Amino acid sequence: KSSVPWVKGNDLLLEIQSFGTFQVRLNGESIERWPRKRARHLLVHLLMHPHGIHRETLADWLTGSDDLEQALRSLDVHIHSLRKVLEPDRKGKQASRYIHFHDACYSFNWDCHYRFDTDIFVHLHQQWLQEREARPERAELTVAQALEIYRGSFLPELDFADDWLAERETYARKATDLVNW
Repeated sequence: KSSVPWVKGNDLLLEIQSFGTFQVRLNGESIERWPRKRARHLLVHLLMHPHGIHRETLADWLTGSDDLEQALRSLDVHIHSLRKVLEPDRKGKQASRYIHFHDACYSFNWDCHYRFDTDIFVHLHQQWLQEREARPERAELTVAQALEIYRGSFLPELDFADDWLAERETYARKATDLVNW
């Protein structure tokens, strides 16, 4: 269990670990079965686009197909798969707790009960920047918490991981700053 109590919302807890090994847990239970590999990629892509992403743009990213209709159908299948993995008891047309669709855009529901390790890490890094000069003893604790969260490279094993190369480098640089302090 992490010593960093960072959770948003008050519903079923969705935990996303992207450092070291990509892992998703729902109420503490690891989600091991992903019928469609790209459903995981969709989740990460939505998390990395906090304001949402247009359906056609997402379909193009997911498939790279020149046939827009085929790409959109494929996207629909993968979105359905993602929702089913995250919400196995959800009924067909019932609103999704985690993945929203509005104005032709898909987005992650930032009001749900979630814990995303990158959010915590960035918050702790920012806190360390503020504490390191004025409160070095407190900054040491913050560094320990941040390094507990940073378990290795950002999304090292996912296909499409090159799409997040800039983020991976940014997180690695921040972790190096913490280790070298």
